[in-house]
Amino acid sequence: MLQLDLIASHKNKGTLESITEAKVNYHYQSLHTDIAKNALTFFLAEMLSNSIHEEESNESLFNFIEAALQWLDAHDEFANFHLYFVLSLTKYFGFYPDTNNMDYLYFDLLEGEFVNAPSLNPILEGENLKHFKELLGINFDAIHTIKLNKKNRQELLKNLVLYFELHLQGFRKPKSLAVLNEVFS
Repeated sequence: MLQLDLIASHKNKGTLESITEAKVNYHYQSLHTDIAKNALTFFLAEMLSNSIHEEESNESLFNFIEAALQWLDAHDEFANFHLYFVLSLTKYFGFYPDTNNMDYLYFDLLEGEFVNAPSLNPILEGENLKHFKELLGINFDAIHTIKLNKKNRQELLKNLVLYFELHLQGFRKPKSLAVLNEVFS
């Protein structure tokens, strides 16, 4: 498995496109051989496929995905990788959580902000909220510092997927979520 740099001609005429140049940009060492990493990448690919609908280029999103996958390939402590990756994606899609009032007791998933009182909207509270706050403002190298058990990790991921469903029109919950939960059980 590898990342390729391609130069292709695109004519927008419905005809067969041609690749004029291809070179290996990065050769993965473990993403295709480690079962857990493989399950994570399938889940993340489905999240991206269900989220990206525009055809124009987005270089900053591409650079994030490229660097994140290279980080995952090179590291062994990655249990929270997908949580941080999915939360980070919200920056590129325009609904990153409002981090004002982080001392409030709830996070309103529909409004995307911390609130002092629950409403009828889906919310994060208690342990889920605590772990959610821990993910905000860290980087990939710090994800191992967040201590989550299997149940907490699954619950937080379920809420992050719901956050996407609430903010991206046409987003479908990934079918690979069940597989991912089985691999990490």
